[in-house]
Amino acid sequence: MFEVEAVHYAGLDARIRVYRCADVPVDSFAVLTRRFAVIVDTLISQEAMLAVLADLEPDLGSRGLLVVNTHGDWDHVWGNGLFAGPDAARPAPIIGHEGAETRMREAEASGILEEKRAEDPAYRTAGWFPPTLSIAGPGRIEGGDLSLSLLPAPGHTPDHLAIWIPQVRLLLAGDAAEWPFPEAGDDPSVLRATLRRMRDLGPRTVLYCHAPGRTTPDLIDENLVYFERLEEEARSGRDWAAAEAIPPDLDGALDRSLYESFHQHNVAAMRGRFRGQ
Repeated sequence: MFEVEAVHYAGLDARIRVYRCADVPVDSFAVLTRRFAVIVDTLISQEAMLAVLADLEPDLGSRGLLVVNTHGDWDHVWGNGLFAGPDAARPAPIIGHEGAETRMREAEASGILEEKRAEDPAYRTAGWFPPTLSIAGPGRIEGGDLSLSLLPAPGHTPDHLAIWIPQVRLLLAGDAAEWPFPEAGDDPSVLRATLRRMRDLGPRTVLYCHAPGRTTPDLIDENLVYFERLEEEARSGRDWAAAEAIPPDLDGALDRSLYESFHQHNVAAMRGRFRGQ
């Protein structure tokens, strides 16, 4: 069984909740507006999301329940079955980018869920349930006191959304920014453009799905510096080793291996942009 805990940051608006599944690791969030309780990302199983709902239950009251998927990666959506599907225990609309369903159907066909279940029975309540409400461009949830702007933020994946709450100048960055750096898609310039747009919003607080302890916009700038260096190295033809790109204080062999693979992918994608020029 995976443990999920509520994480508290000093100075964070009380209407914003952070929930961490440290085993994966990944964070999800809840925003309590006057009209709605909005859950952003559903972690890695229905069981994990039940822990989130149990913590939120005293504050739900008459609020309608809404769910937003930032994108269709497994560690952000495998709890969707709690809210959608024939056996949903807490039916609620799930909002996501229109590209998420295609990505999730392709991932379902790849067998990754079966692989994870074979590795760990804690994934027994995980499943692929696409968003029930799709958007192609920007969207907004008007909560009465807080509004959540759903902003296309491609680059990590094509179906990625970020959430901007202007009243408290808070950005939920999803996987578009993370520590030490995100994995880009086939064209890192798309992610760099997204990072610049997020920075230009002028957020006071940024919450990331994969940057425990970080709540400031500085990490967006650090990610931009990483991709600028990546381009410089690719243009020069030099080999920027993962050991140099990854901070020495990154905890855990598994995390280090993961970000080594991210860096190698980013290097190859950036070199691909300049090949033949």
